[in-house]
Amino acid sequence: MRGILLLLILAINSQAASRGFWYPGYRHADNPFVKKGRQLWVSPKGDDDQVGSKDQPWRTLGKARKAMVGGDVLNILPGLYFFNCQFGPAGTNEDRKTVWRAVGKGRVVITADEKFAPPTWSLSDNLSLQGLWLGGSFKFAHKAGGGSYSSR
Repeated sequence: MRGILLLLILAINSQAASRGFWYPGYRHADNPFVKKGRQLWVSPKGDDDQVGSKDQPWRTLGKARKAMVGGDVLNILPGLYFFNCQFGPAGTNEDRKTVWRAVGKGRVVITADEKFAPPTWSLSDNLSLQGLWLGGSFKFAHKAGGGSYSSR
């Protein structure tokens, strides 16, 4: 009986963890703001000379930040990104927030530099961060100076 229960728990944990974020009782909810703004995309395999679409994503968050307007949704594919963490622009109102969100399986890690220094970050008004790991490395997660995580 214990063996069956253990196998069931392992199967559930591995399935949920493959989505990038999980805790007991966690249910992923679609963002209610997602359909209102432009959908922009960033990938570590992208190119800043592209258009920022799902099929032709940008490579850097800096390029995306410059192209965004209030109410846009930035979909960030898993990977490591270097960014000054000046999140914006401001959403047009509470019902049309600017969204920066992790998508896909894996983690989105944003840090200031190659040393994994926790960045000094700022948020604009009417802005939502979802599923992003800011600063530090996973090794130092949940320790002083180890970074911050925004849930999805």
